[in-house]
Amino acid sequence: NLPADTVIIGVRAFYDRREREWRILPSQIDILQMEGRAGRLGMKEKGYSYILTYGARPERVKEEIKSRMEGEFTPYLRERLSGGYLSGELERILSLFVLIGFLYEGSDFRRFLRRTFSLRDLSEDPVIEGVFEWLKDTGYIEGNRLSDKALFCIRSGMSPVNYEEFLRRRILGLEKLTVVRPLLFVKRFDGLFDFVKEGDSFPEDELFIRSKLAPCGSECFEDNTHQFLFYIEGLTFKYRNVQHPPGEFSYLGTDALHLLRVLLDIRKFGDLEWSNEEILKVAHSVKYGLTEEFSALGGVKGIGHIRANLLKRLLIEEGLQPPALGTPTGEFLTYLRENLSGDLEDRLREILERDRYRGTGERVEREVGQVLRRLEGNSRGFLVDDRILRTFGLFLLGPHALRMRKEELLANCLKCESRRDD
Repeated sequence: NLPADTVIIGVRAFYDRREREWRILPSQIDILQMEGRAGRLGMKEKGYSYILTYGARPERVKEEIKSRMEGEFTPYLRERLSGGYLSGELERILSLFVLIGFLYEGSDFRRFLRRTFSLRDLSEDPVIEGVFEWLKDTGYIEGNRLSDKALFCIRSGMSPVNYEEFLRRRILGLEKLTVVRPLLFVKRFDGLFDFVKEGDSFPEDELFIRSKLAPCGSECFEDNTHQFLFYIEGLTFKYRNVQHPPGEFSYLGTDALHLLRVLLDIRKFGDLEWSNEEILKVAHSVKYGLTEEFSALGGVKGIGHIRANLLKRLLIEEGLQPPALGTPTGEFLTYLRENLSGDLEDRLREILERDRYRGTGERVEREVGQVLRRLEGNSRGFLVDDRILRTFGLFLLGPHALRMRKEELLANCLKCESRRDD
């Protein structure tokens, strides 16, 4: 939020047919806040802002911003509720608000709502009553008390709507990365397809993802699970314009750590039966964009999303077993060299030329060299992410985990499967 002479704001606009209105990202208020940085604190007499629009004419964006500036300010929740339509987004927000109100005021939760700026005039609205009844029907409010999953939602800031969707996907037996998507509730995951939709293989790749999500239903497309799974499956490897995961996909390390805590909490009150190893693999998959089976490849220090998926493709094509979490990196490198049908460098080069760069060139040679340097430079290390392992150890074993060597910590984490987190 520092001052600047000039600000450049990328704005994406589209017409939301479900809400029947134009949506602007970032919002009009956020754009005005960003523009407010230009020329602040007397750096210059004038500041300049440039708005780059995508998906709509600049005139449309200008009209929307102008109407926001000239109109009367109405709190977002009050504005949405006044329309009389309970959208999915609004239901998620209100369900958590009602839970928090019940925590403080019990059955008189409307008293809490009346003290909020956004909902004080709407605490008696029938929509609020409907949300309250839904929370009782789904087991968040049991008589005059909150259930374990209700308290979990309040602690984590997660909407009960998201949690119920997580439970639904788990009961359906969907893949773990599809199941945990609702738990990553602060992420929209809506920016990946903008970078890959012009690719030659996109129709085929999108069809593959849609077929995997068919049992899930429309919910997996409303929250962009399809874009998240596109990333997890490593299909981005085929699009050479994607050097690094774009947008929200580029900084999932913190989300992976938070997910560890969330999954352990859920397991504690009985809604999850995944082992410690499974939870660790899921965290690696989220951070590095790898399927669960190959998640240990993210443990090669500095490997990144694209190069890890290059190694994944190599293993699949050669019919080799993926390494286990915590495998010594040197041992994995030796395994590759001894079991490949050809030279390691040649096979990496072949996959890059065929699937990513569509030909030879300096970039291919550079990528082959980078992968080999990462493997050889970490030959004394282990295939596990340091931060994920150390954080998981703290959650599971307490401060004692900080004094353990990596291999000792991993062994202890995998050994204590029987409710050590209770």
